[in-house]
Amino acid sequence: MQLADAPVLTEVDKNETAKVNPAGYRPPARVLYLTDLLPTGKFGSMEEQIFELSKAFHQRGGLFLPVFGNPLSAAVSEKYQAAALPVAGLNLHSFSVRKLVTLLQLIRRNAITTVHWNFYSPINSFVWLLSIFAPGLTHCLTDHTSRELPLRKPATGAKRIIKKFLFRRYKKVWCISDFIVHCLEHNGTWSNLGRCTYFINTDRFKPDESVRIKLRQELAADGKFIVLFVGHVIKVKGGDVAIKAMRSVPDSVHLWFLGDGADLPAIKELAEELSVRDRVHFLGHQNHVERFMQAADCFICPSLWGEATGLVNLESQAAGLPIIASRIGGIPEFVNHGVTGFLFTPGDDHELAKYIRTLAEDVALYSRLRSGARSMMLEKHSIGRRIDEYLKSYD
Repeated sequence: MQLADAPVLTEVDKNETAKVNPAGYRPPARVLYLTDLLPTGKFGSMEEQIFELSKAFHQRGGLFLPVFGNPLSAAVSEKYQAAALPVAGLNLHSFSVRKLVTLLQLIRRNAITTVHWNFYSPINSFVWLLSIFAPGLTHCLTDHTSRELPLRKPATGAKRIIKKFLFRRYKKVWCISDFIVHCLEHNGTWSNLGRCTYFINTDRFKPDESVRIKLRQELAADGKFIVLFVGHVIKVKGGDVAIKAMRSVPDSVHLWFLGDGADLPAIKELAEELSVRDRVHFLGHQNHVERFMQAADCFICPSLWGEATGLVNLESQAAGLPIIASRIGGIPEFVNHGVTGFLFTPGDDHELAKYIRTLAEDVALYSRLRSGARSMMLEKHSIGRRIDEYLKSYD
């Protein structure tokens, strides 16, 4: 267990912040952000969003203290330390009195007003015990979870009544897409639902011709149309759909397949069986996917389940990649068909291949979609566009 104390805002600090924002000054909430993310091997967009929120709260005189569900890597700890921001690591999946005491110490030492739960079950013992020992706290929750479809039948009878009672403990429940709002409304046990989508660093995820030239030379991709897949290699991510689509595209089309997971051996075997292995390049897990997005020609997301959002869809479009994605879950909310890319029927590798061919052959359309993808991310999902909305949501 690794902990870092958060500085308590003094009256002098408050006065100095009020000078910057004197009109109707109200400092942001003091938030304990509990997340089961494991920032050990990478610093992706979700982790970066948390860091940017912590920085923005600090600049405005509030506090946003992330508590990750795993001991932190040296690189992540150093990043927070360099910015003079507090951060901690504490896994709350299993209960212990020691962990409860640690939580209470963090809350009291740092004058926490709001506890924000992420990637933990909404029904957990810490929420209810904090309600007893720190009853003045506001609890909120964000639902980031993708779903198997069709959705399960909602609870009924006593189980439904109990869930409705327990879930009232959360003052606000943020959903990262309209799809997730629909899923929770379908359950019939939630209240205080709101939509709050991701933002990403559009300065990191942006077109970069120098990176493109260098990486394509390294991977012998000059003269080829590169399709990019990035994801955890499990059945519901549709990696097999991507492989099957390669049968129906020109030989000049190659696939960069990034990721690792339980189904990777089966995916490689499928590529061999379909005689496309020479055009599918398995590049494994990559901590820095942005350079592959900058070097590829289009991005595909062939998911078979209800993606809550799919952060890679936002990242790739910010990097200027037209996207071809499954029409499922929350994905259609973030891919504008015919403007930033195309949507296709989940599991239909022939339709996926058709859109790949379209992008590879129609230069004018490709250029228009590439520009549209980048523009939409800048307008709707950049840090500058979204950070104030996030800060206000805690008020």
